[in-house]
Order: sequence, then C-alpha cells, then structure tokens
Amino acid sequence: MRNVRDMHAVIPQPEMARLLARLEAENYQPVPINPHDMTQARVDFEMRNQRWNDPMPEAVSVRHTALATKGRDIPLSIFKTARPAPGAVIFGHGGGFVFGSPATHARFAALIAEGAGLPVVSVDYRLAPEHPFPASQEDLIAVLEQRADIWRAAEIEDGPCVLIGDSAGATLALSALIARVDLAQEVAAAAFCYGAYGTDFDSPSYTAFSTGYGLTRHRMIEFWSLYLREESQRQSPKAVPLLADAARLATLPPLYINAAGLDPLLSDSLMLHQRLSDLGRSDTLAIDEGVVHGYLQMSNELELARHAINRLTRWVAEQTESLSK
Repeated sequence: MRNVRDMHAVIPQPEMARLLARLEAENYQPVPINPHDMTQARVDFEMRNQRWNDPMPEAVSVRHTALATKGRDIPLSIFKTARPAPGAVIFGHGGGFVFGSPATHARFAALIAEGAGLPVVSVDYRLAPEHPFPASQEDLIAVLEQRADIWRAAEIEDGPCVLIGDSAGATLALSALIARVDLAQEVAAAAFCYGAYGTDFDSPSYTAFSTGYGLTRHRMIEFWSLYLREESQRQSPKAVPLLADAARLATLPPLYINAAGLDPLLSDSLMLHQRLSDLGRSDTLAIDEGVVHGYLQMSNELELARHAINRLTRWVAEQTESLSK
C-alpha cells in the first residue's frame, strides 16, 4: 500500500492543476450545509454541477420514471442508446449522502450507457439528514430487487445486471451487496468509483489530502455524521463496508475499484482492494494519479477523465459480453 510520504509527494497533473486554479479563481467553495433546512444548499449543489453536464452525448436519450415501492415512489432516470445490449447498469450518484441526483450526474451516466452499450438506470435515492441510514441503501436495494419490473417498463431486454456507484453512491452500492448476499449473487459485476468505505479519518490519504484538493477531511466527517445518526451504525458492516468479514466480502461479484490519486478517500479504495486480494480474488484496481475526488464528473474538461470512463466502460462490456458467450 502506498505510504504517507508517497502521497505527500504527489501533485496535480497539469490539466487538473489548471482546472483547480480556475475553480479557485471563481471562488468555487463547498456548498454550506444547514442540516435543519437543506433546500437552498441542494439547489446550489445542483446548479454548480450542471457545469459538468454540457455537452450531453447526442447518441443517448433519457427518460424519467419511478418505481412504486413501500409506500413511496423512487424516481429513476433511464439513459439508453438506440440499440443497447441486453441487461442494464444500476447507477448510484455521488454527493456525500446529502446532495446529488440523477440530474447532477447525467453526463457521467450517459457516457456509461454510450461506452458500455447498456441502458443505465440512475437512482434518485433518499438523502440525509432527513433520511439517514438505511433509507438510501433501502432505495438502492429496492431497485435491485424489482429490476425485472423496471426492465419491462423501460423496454430493457433481460440480461446481466451491473451495479456502478460514484462516491457516496459507491459506498451505498457496496454496502447494499454486503447487506444482501442474495442480491450480490445476482449482480454480474460492480464498479465503485472513489467511494468512502471506512470511517478512519486518520488514514494516510485523509492525512495527506485533508485540505487543498476539493473534498476535505472535515467535509467527510460532516457527511458521515449526517448519514449515520447512531453510534452503533458506525460499527455495522452494512453501513461501513470495510468492517465486513472475509466471508461476506468473498460473496461479492467481480469488482472494478476506481480511485483518484489526490483524494482523502484513496486509502479506503486501497484497503478494500488489499482485503479482497488477501482472499485470493483478482478484482481490478485503477488509480488515476494527479486528479481529485469527483474527477470523473469533469469529463467535459479533463481528458484523463474521459480516458478513465472509457476504461471503466470497456471493463463493464467485457464482463457482460463474457456472460453471453
């Protein structure tokens, strides 16, 4: 595992450095969180993230629907090319458990649909602090459980199910598979992009990148405190994936773990991959050096992000194509 000295030696790659400088000049500060009223903060977050969605891939259409379950509707956005392959991707957006929606991550989801050749079902799960753990996880599980109904309603041909999560969405995706072994066995493959898998805020990457690269250690502590409202939940592998035992980790489908080199959460991805490797698994770890947390959102401005998404979608296509042979 990379040591703290190595992490401190890493610097932004030139394209990333130019973008960070521009955002700093524009006073691009984190959206303030008021846990008693998140309305304006979420509006601001949505507006800021629209900068990363232009242009949208012309070959991908989007429709909006909802899954009626457990007394509520879970909004879904479905991204499709004209002739997708059988099966679909279920996608969990990022936003620290408190922000984000399918709209904030629309270009990312559309690029997955285009590159992997699969429809993408982006889940608008409930957000903390109004809906703390396990509400968002339950929404993702409900979509996995009722995916056949969603497939039929959205005219998606039956086929492999792939689970992809971005940041908090990666945390939710992994924790859902840990919480429900039966569903983990029905998922063909899963990809996790710079997720938060543990609550060790003194890890090497939390220490090295506590400030100065967008996402901060302080903000992650804030996010976790809003998501996990009870102390006992911090000791549960169903909420904190790195607490899962070896037997539960062994049940996971083939994984693609994507990490950013200048991210407080980098150690979480490294620790997850190490634990899986210790089990004799051969899951893929892809670290992009010199980029910050959330860089895959920036594909309209970062060439490296476009390459990373292409690499991810090739992996997804390889996993699903192997099942049809």
